[in-house]
Amino acid sequence: MIIFHVQHILKVREKIKNNENRSLIIANKTKYPALFFIGYSAAGKTTLALLVKEKLESLGKSCIHFDGNDMSEYQLLSKFNGFDMDSRLARAKQLVNLVQWSQNQGAIPIVSVIGQPAEAREYWRENIEDYIEIFLKCNLEVCMARDNKKVYTDPGGNVVGIDLNFDLPSASDIVLDSLNNGPKELLNILTERHLNSLFSRDSID
Repeated sequence: MIIFHVQHILKVREKIKNNENRSLIIANKTKYPALFFIGYSAAGKTTLALLVKEKLESLGKSCIHFDGNDMSEYQLLSKFNGFDMDSRLARAKQLVNLVQWSQNQGAIPIVSVIGQPAEAREYWRENIEDYIEIFLKCNLEVCMARDNKKVYTDPGGNVVGIDLNFDLPSASDIVLDSLNNGPKELLNILTERHLNSLFSRDSID
């Protein structure tokens, strides 16, 4: 019992240390971090991303929103072989160029994508300066019920969560509960608890 107690304390200390380090990293981001909202389709990524963009722009900050569906519609990224995992990974690597371009233009890139496969997220973290991963956590069943874009009923297949496995993020900088919180509540949580320095008007100087 004593050994178990000591091991438990060590695990708790390590978790606290990791959280402190992660908070410090986020606090030290430049004024042009890359905000990546990831999660299941219909988890609320785009809605929250647009609220964040509106909030930042009201503070005088330039932002560019990159939405997965829009980038596909306007062919900003190559189609490759469609929506299989290899093609998704290839497009994820192309996306880095758009994000870096946005940062070089002095704008905050705000990205709303599913974020699959896991290798895509690893590539982003390794190749994008000041990458911040924000995972909107929501049950698949609820997302399917919310599905106003009819993604989950697409006869074309290769739908993440249905036809393709969803690699659950394990190293996101921020995790938001979009199952029990609405978009405006999530915005308040994000601005007040996690990225308060980014949402300060003084941080644009």
